[in-house]
Amino acid sequence: MTSKTIVFTGGGTAGHVLPNFPLIERFLKDKWTVYYIGSKDGIEKKIIEENFQNKVQYFGITCDKLRRYGTYKHLFMPFKLAYGFFEALHLLQKLKPDIVFSKGGFVSVPIVLSAWLLRKKIVVHESDYSVGLANKLVFPMANLIALSFDISLYNKKYYQKMMQVGPLIRSSFLEKKNIFNIDFSDKNKKSLLILGGSLGAKNINETIYRNIDELTSKFNVIHVCGNGNLPSFSTEKYNHSYYVFEFLNEGISHLMSISDLIISRAGVNSIWEILMMKKPSILIPLSAKKSRGDQIDNARYFNALNITKVIQDDDLNFHILMQEVNEIFQNYQFFCDEIEKNNFKLGDEALYKRILLL
Repeated sequence: MTSKTIVFTGGGTAGHVLPNFPLIERFLKDKWTVYYIGSKDGIEKKIIEENFQNKVQYFGITCDKLRRYGTYKHLFMPFKLAYGFFEALHLLQKLKPDIVFSKGGFVSVPIVLSAWLLRKKIVVHESDYSVGLANKLVFPMANLIALSFDISLYNKKYYQKMMQVGPLIRSSFLEKKNIFNIDFSDKNKKSLLILGGSLGAKNINETIYRNIDELTSKFNVIHVCGNGNLPSFSTEKYNHSYYVFEFLNEGISHLMSISDLIISRAGVNSIWEILMMKKPSILIPLSAKKSRGDQIDNARYFNALNITKVIQDDDLNFHILMQEVNEIFQNYQFFCDEIEKNNFKLGDEALYKRILLL
C-alpha cells in the first residue's frame, strides 16, 4: 500500500498543539508520513520537536498573532499573512499531503487556505464551546469539522460536515506516570492541585502566595505557578505540605490523581484532562479583558452540568476561594457522581476512523 501523508497545523498556545498528539501518534502507528507546519518561532515548534523528534518533520512559516489592543504592529499584519500564505502554498505543493488537519490558531489560516486552493481534504477541530476567529475563517473550507462539544451549539449551516468527537487527549496522559517525589507529612489533610497554565496566572498565584500559611494549615498543596513565577519567599518552612513547580511537560496526570480537588484556569484542554481524571474542580477563567472570553464560556458550560464550581477572575480573593473549596468538600460525592454520570470519553479513535473515509 502506498504511504499516505498528513499535515498537521495549529499554534500560538499549547492548547492549539497538544490535542493533535493522539492523532499524530495514531497516524504514525499506521505508517503515514506526518508533517507539522506552524510558525517559525512559536511554542508549537518546541513542543513538536521535543515530543516527536525524528518522527515528525516541522516546518515554520511567517505568521502574526491577532492582538486585541491597539498597536502599530497591526499595519504589518496583512503583509505577514500574505507572505505566510505563499510560504504555506509552496510547502503544501512540495509535501503533497492527502489530508490537512487544523487545530486552530492564526498560523492555521494561510495553511488551510492553501490546502483549499490545492483541493486537499481539510479537517478542522474545535475544542472550545465558542469558536475561535481562526476556525471561523476556515470552517467554510473544511471537509470535516470535529467538535468537543455538542453540534447543536454551533452554526447550523455547517451541521452536515460536523461531528462531535469529544476531547483529544494523548494516551500517555492517562498513564499517571509518577516522576515526582511528593510525600505529604500529614496524609489526613485534603490535597489541592493549583494550575495556572504554562505562563502562570498572576491573580491566582498572588492569592495563593499571600495566604500560604493559612492554606497549608488546612490543606496539602501542589502548585504549578508558570515559568518565572516562583514565590519570593522560602518554601522550606512548608516542607511536605507545599510543593511548587514552574511548568511541567509531563506528570500532570499523576498530580491530578493524588489530589482531591483541582483549581485551574478554564482552558478547555485542562478541563477535559481534569474530567478524565474524574476530579472535582474550581475553574477561574481568564478575564474577557485579556481574552476573547472562551474560558468564560467553557466554565459556564461545565458549571451548568454541576461538575465544577466557577470563580470569575475579577472576583477572586482568598475568602471566596475558600468558600468554594469548602462547599465542594461538603458535597464531594455529589460532584464525583455528576462527573461519572456524564461519562465523558476520548474522541481520537472515532475521529481517526472518520478521517480515513474522506
